[in-house]
Amino acid sequence: MHTYATLAIVQPYLPRYRVPFFAELKSRLSADYIDVQVVAGRPLGSQAARGDDTDADWATRFEPRQLKFAGRAITLAHTRRHWAHADGVILPLMGTSLDAYSAILHKGPRVGLWGHVDSYVARANPLDQALERWMVRRADQVFAYTTRGANLARRWGAAQTSVTSVMNTVDTKELETSLRDLECSPSPVRAKPITLGYIGGLDGTKRISLLAQALMALTMRGTSVKLVVGGQGPDAHLLDALRTSHDIDIRGYVSGVDKAKLLQEVDALVCPGRIGLVAVDALVAQKPILTTDYEFHAPEADYLKDGISMFSSPDSAEAYADLIESQPWRRSIPPADWQYPRIETMVENFRLGVLRMMNLEA
Repeated sequence: MHTYATLAIVQPYLPRYRVPFFAELKSRLSADYIDVQVVAGRPLGSQAARGDDTDADWATRFEPRQLKFAGRAITLAHTRRHWAHADGVILPLMGTSLDAYSAILHKGPRVGLWGHVDSYVARANPLDQALERWMVRRADQVFAYTTRGANLARRWGAAQTSVTSVMNTVDTKELETSLRDLECSPSPVRAKPITLGYIGGLDGTKRISLLAQALMALTMRGTSVKLVVGGQGPDAHLLDALRTSHDIDIRGYVSGVDKAKLLQEVDALVCPGRIGLVAVDALVAQKPILTTDYEFHAPEADYLKDGISMFSSPDSAEAYADLIESQPWRRSIPPADWQYPRIETMVENFRLGVLRMMNLEA
């Protein structure tokens, strides 16, 4: 009779898009005699405003707190009680996470760290980066979002076999099916205005203010644009304020068929700020993303090809309006240029990393 090893995976919170990944990973690792428990916090700040937090019967919840110190936010999660007696724990790779230091410094579970590795979404803080390098060199396994992060972890001193490139993505099966079904239905008559879509949280990282300014610039030029928004967040008011004078359809959080309908309606997606997992949605629907030369995109932006699935303008409202007005998506792009990582591959990559971490690899 086999004895199950136990693994805890700690997350800041549990967004809906992560549920299929964790459910499949739990199933796959169960076949390897590893019992997985997800330990997820309640979302704070802009994450809470996104409205995508959820629960699952395999998830244990905790109430995180943040301590402001010297201009930095230190996460006080106190999750150790949930994984101290487990055989392994995977924690966020964050220089401000006290739980990660606790796991590395105390004798106990095997330790994995999961994160971007590189400073994608903000200018690198020298202290944070030094601390994260220290963590990476001491973890039993590093789970990097993409190949670029994995390569950096190795340059920081992690062993070749102690790094897993996860290839972060979402479950695209429902979206793929919904898009195919919609293709079989009569297509709506496309109106004359340029039709743009936005999917994701409406917050400062996405630079909704620049998008609003670009829409106003286009209106001043007499260019008709319709914007369909699938998302919510603290900056929703910036677009809501324009609805009386602009053609803006705000639908709130979208998924499944609703997301597919939005993607079918639009010519392109707009994201003047941080590009994250919306890159996968864009590739599935074969709709390019219009962005700026903003320097803090998330790792998933690496999946896009400049001039094919992503078009960029200089970082100003007028230049972004120019890009939208030029309609660069009108050129034909071969299907081979719309490849994206599948969740089945992400689960398998993560599974193999867990087996290496736990010294259970065949």
